[in-house]
Amino acid sequence: MVVTGALIRPDITVNTSQELTLSYLNRQTIVFAQTVHLLSDQVSRLDSGNTQTILSTKTSLVNCRIQYKKISFFLDYFYPQAGRLYNGPAKKELEEPFLESDEPQGLQQIEADLFDPHPVRKKRDMENLVLVMRESASDLLPVYQTLSITVPQMMEGLHLELIRIMSLYITGYDAPFLKTGIHEAASSLATMDSVLNIYSFVSKWKDPALEVSLKNAEDYLKENSEFNSFNRLVFLTGYALPLEEILAKYIRENGWELKTVKLLDYRAGNLFQKEVLPNKNFQSAEMIALGKALFSEKALSGDGSRSCATCHQPTKYFTDQLSRNQSLINHKDLKRNTPSLFYAAYQSAQFWDGRDSTLGAQIYDVLTDKNEMGNSPRAIEQTISLKENYCVAFQKAFRKDRTDNIKITEIQFAISAYVESLHPMNSPFDHYIAGDHLAMTPKQQAGFNLFMGKAACGTCHFAPLFNGSTPPFFNRTEYEILGVPQTANFNEKKPDSDPGRYNLYPVDMYRGAFKTPTIRNVAQTYPYMHNGCMKTLYQVLDFYNRGGGSGLGMIVPDQTLSGNNLRLSKNEMNNIIAFLQALTDH
Repeated sequence: MVVTGALIRPDITVNTSQELTLSYLNRQTIVFAQTVHLLSDQVSRLDSGNTQTILSTKTSLVNCRIQYKKISFFLDYFYPQAGRLYNGPAKKELEEPFLESDEPQGLQQIEADLFDPHPVRKKRDMENLVLVMRESASDLLPVYQTLSITVPQMMEGLHLELIRIMSLYITGYDAPFLKTGIHEAASSLATMDSVLNIYSFVSKWKDPALEVSLKNAEDYLKENSEFNSFNRLVFLTGYALPLEEILAKYIRENGWELKTVKLLDYRAGNLFQKEVLPNKNFQSAEMIALGKALFSEKALSGDGSRSCATCHQPTKYFTDQLSRNQSLINHKDLKRNTPSLFYAAYQSAQFWDGRDSTLGAQIYDVLTDKNEMGNSPRAIEQTISLKENYCVAFQKAFRKDRTDNIKITEIQFAISAYVESLHPMNSPFDHYIAGDHLAMTPKQQAGFNLFMGKAACGTCHFAPLFNGSTPPFFNRTEYEILGVPQTANFNEKKPDSDPGRYNLYPVDMYRGAFKTPTIRNVAQTYPYMHNGCMKTLYQVLDFYNRGGGSGLGMIVPDQTLSGNNLRLSKNEMNNIIAFLQALTDH
């Protein structure tokens, strides 16, 4: 067997495999550095009077990106600073809470500049970006030699890269204008094949299906590389997910498994299986039952008139289907729409503006907010402690005898346990992914491919939960500025005045920024947007299709959504809506 140009012997040791892997990565990094140099040369030739120079630079950028994916899994895992430098997002990012700003850099920003209406005006910026990449690329090889690498780490890095392929690359997440995500996914799989080939001779447990599955997935990508027409549903169900299951078993049987990604349970099968998302705190049935009872307990509110379930109604998919509910004290509209609680535990921020990082903190804030539940911790503790049924239930759930009052923290904990249990994942889409290919109609299947491709929905609503938790670690929530209007009458061009996350961090790039929520069960959780201004999914699709607020003609200086028209036809939008209906849990 030939791997990276060298004959591999059966007596290869783990150390030798590590050396061969680094040798392979060294060669791929040298080629990457060469593509960066070529890109630099093309950028220097950009000429507004010669459109061919722009096309040639785009071609060089494509080659650079595809080669980068030969080493990206390694950099993202072992040297993430370099990963951000080469392929960070084309927008400023803030390090909270200190509000230190990182300027956009790397391949994504070069792409954004190249596709600017006047790219040559961005020439100096691109030259500076490429210069940083050139200088950094030359330093990578010495860095490799300083890293301490184990086989389990390498395997986890490959597993995470496969998750990126499924949830990011094939959506065009990091190449939205070039639309080279399918080519890049193939490049990543080729590297996975080469690295796994190296380690195959030190594996105690072998599975010939792994090599076959890798080759089949790579071939499918190469043979169907046109971005808009690529059938992502076929790729996932027929190639990528079976490959993930085989790879996970291969890693597990060889004793190479790590568990550094808290949310994902790699022993559960594949990314789209419910078991991948266990209850985060592994709570007992008694604890969940207690939380469910408290969720509907009106005694938690200051005047005894409402419970959590008043706004988050289970029969309405844990929403109230109102634009905005009413304040407890003056019956005026609350500030924002009531979001669904399905899958709420599987995001790193709560509330529309993300002001709390845990469910417990969110529950506390709601209980004590004068407009929502209007109560105090002490009053809640006294009221609940006087109810004998709760005293018994708390003893069972917390498994301890008690003579003291029930604590507010215990109430928060119990309700959190119940909310964490709200992840059924039994929609028609889930059944289809699990193998029932009659569970979704052809329109719904077409809608999924549009959602994950041409319509770019999947670049913000990440699979499998279709919320803003960014793969592959799912530990960071994205906030977007969409330019949401006051009403669904787009001709009025009146932007909503809610400052969103700006209230927490008063910087311009957060003005009007809101968390990206899950769209599972979205067909039942109307009306939409943080202000509940849109009543139908078609209105939402129309808004995005036109390019958000900026595309509608409103002034939205820091809009993160592209202002370009998606050019979706009415039929395509209806297909996407059909897919969204297939995300309804039953």
